Order: sequence, then structure tokens, then C-alpha cells
Amino acid sequence: DLLHSWLIDDNPYAWMATVGTRLRFIASLRSRPTRRDPLRKRIDRFVFNSAQCVLANSLEVRDFLVEEFRIEEKRIEVIENGIDLSRLTPRRPKEAVRTENETPIEDFLVLFVGRLDKVKRADFLLESFSLAIKERPNMSLWMVGEGPMKEELANLAANLEIDEKVHFLGTRSDVGDLYHAADLFALCSETEGLPNVVVESMACGTPVLLSGGANCSDLVSNGENGWICDEMTIDRFSSLLVGIVDTPQNRSAAGEAARESSRERFSIEKMLKNLKKMYLEVE
Repeated sequence: DLLHSWLIDDNPYAWMATVGTRLRFIASLRSRPTRRDPLRKRIDRFVFNSAQCVLANSLEVRDFLVEEFRIEEKRIEVIENGIDLSRLTPRRPKEAVRTENETPIEDFLVLFVGRLDKVKRADFLLESFSLAIKERPNMSLWMVGEGPMKEELANLAANLEIDEKVHFLGTRSDVGDLYHAADLFALCSETEGLPNVVVESMACGTPVLLSGGANCSDLVSNGENGWICDEMTIDRFSSLLVGIVDTPQNRSAAGEAARESSRERFSIEKMLKNLKKMYLEVE
């Protein structure tokens, strides 16, 4: 009765599968696409406008659909990502997790979780961290994930002489333990939709420092349950990082506020309920 495509690159193939059938078609956009050539943009616009409904996972993505692809707002359904809280329950003490990953208990620990590619701008994070650690030496950085830039990033850490403080942990199944072991989650993305890693970190009570490109302005209230860098320069991001290190009371309050604001809003049960409602109502 209905075909729902989840990713922008899958949308055209899903649409073609519905041609000549009575299948209703839902297209999706999960983040702002980057580096799309003019032909692909025209294809995307055609497919979005051919769908009976378009699913966005944030208000920012909805607005982008309206502006970039000229989709009528009434045809767009916004359903925010849900997270599995059971997956985030810590299984080991914070101290044990840090020791296992060769990180001093007393260090201020910054965590990154994501694909190591250009869009995530992990190189920007490394350079910002290298400035911050000169002022506050008791810091460490965990880079969780794989991607085409991993070797380049490892070389950059060595060139910046911070490789002893930067740990590339690869893909991990114990991400809940890592969130709870960290003092701060950092994401410098060029663009995002609604990053699950940000929601997960906040649900664990770990505050976040984000780029404006992470598109979390409707989730993070600056200075209350996290921080958004208003000027994406290495000096500015580094300065914010040092300020967060120096204000543990603010950091603790932001972590508690983050936990409260994300757990209720982003439950997986709520997301599934909203998806079911959309499926029943789409015409």
C-alpha cells in the first residue's frame, strides 16, 4: 500500500518502483545535502514533488525543503529522531572505561562520535583542541568512528603534537559507556539534519558544544543545555572549549538540563507512534 524511502539518494529509486502502481510514496530528507550537482538537484526536486508526503526530521530540514526544493509546507511531515535509551545505559564505571582507553581519570575528556569525513570537519575539531590543550594541558579527546579521513586525521594529530592526547577508537558497540565517561561532546559539522549522536549525548547528561551547521538550534539553548559556536573559527571554538573546562558548575547544570530536555522529547516510542500516524493519514 505504501513505500517509504528513508534517504535522499534512495528516493529516486523508490519513486521509480511506484510508477504504474497504486502505491503511495513517502520521500525523506534527513539532513541538508552538500555538493549536489545541478542535474541531481533537479531530480531531487522532481521526486520530492512527486511524493504524497515528504518526511523531515527537524524544523531546519523542513525549512530547507521549502526553500531549496519548493515543497509546500503542508506536504511536509516533521518527525524527530527517536533514540533507544536502553542502548545508552552504562555497563561499566566511568573510571574503568577511561583506564581501558588509556585516558587519565583527572583529564577533561572531549568526545566525538561520527563518520570521519569532510562534512563532519573533525580536522577543525583537532585544530581547535590543539589550541585549547596549550592553555589547559589536562585534556583528552576521543574520536569514535571510521571514515575516509581517518589516516589523514591521525597524521594531523601527530603534526599538531597532540597524538598522545587524541585516541582514535574506531567503531564501538559500547557507545553508552563512552558518552557517560566524557565531560563534553563536540561536533563541528558543516551540515546536519538532527544528529542522533547529539541527542544521545544529551540523554546521557553529557553537554554538547556544536557548530551552527549541526542545525540544533531548536534543540540546544545556548548556555542552558549546551553551547552552539556562533562564529566557526578555530580560535572561537577553542575559546569556548576552554571556557567550558573552566566552569564545572555551568557544565554540570547544562548536563542535567540536556538530560531532561532530550529524554522525553526523543523517545523511540514517540517516533514510532508518529510514524504510524503518518502512514495511516497519507493520501
